[in-house]
Amino acid sequence: MKSCSTLLLLLISILSIYTADAQTVTLGTSEMTLDSMEIDAAHLIAYGEEDDIIDAFDKWLKKNYDINIDRKKLLFIDRKLITTEDVSIPVLSDKKINLYVRSTQHSSDQAELKIGARNFINGNPVESTQALQEMQMLLLNFASEYLVEHHRDILSDSQDHYDDLNKDIRKAEDKISNNHKKIDKLQREIEDLAKEISDLESAKEDATRQVETHQARLDELESDLKHLHKKAKS
Repeated sequence: MKSCSTLLLLLISILSIYTADAQTVTLGTSEMTLDSMEIDAAHLIAYGEEDDIIDAFDKWLKKNYDINIDRKKLLFIDRKLITTEDVSIPVLSDKKINLYVRSTQHSSDQAELKIGARNFINGNPVESTQALQEMQMLLLNFASEYLVEHHRDILSDSQDHYDDLNKDIRKAEDKISNNHKKIDKLQREIEDLAKEISDLESAKEDATRQVETHQARLDELESDLKHLHKKAKS
């Protein structure tokens, strides 16, 4: 038992050093109110939502101790308190116990998971020093699995979001590049059309001069013929 306590103290010390700067998780003891009775409890505070943490703890208990949190809430006493009765967790007690679990939102981005236990037969609190240390160890073991997986999931989602944004940026850049190519093509077409218009304007000026020249010649021809007609009649 001494080695277990020493290991727990070592882990808590390491955890305290880690959380001194990052403050991602804290572990300790506190109290829990049950039927107007205060009993000692262990608690864990970590980043996350209270529903996510209690769901994860439920799955973890099922996997490691074959225990289901039955979610039987004491509706008229404490809406946030969940209990699972007549279960066996040897590290906490050699007798059957009722395990009490409360998960509450500790702050905007952190939730608190608190656990306590009472003897199933006589209702006495399970709160010896050894039991409280084991409760903390139980929460620490849960946190070691849950927090890592939880933040891996967050990292994965963030990475996916980052990759999606990169794809969207590349798509937008490709559209800009294609549009620039279209603009360059249209610009060349505009320049070609402008040159064609310039050439047509020059041709139009030549045609205008030819029209004016031929009109003048026609007018002169008609005038000469009219004069000759008059002269022939006289």
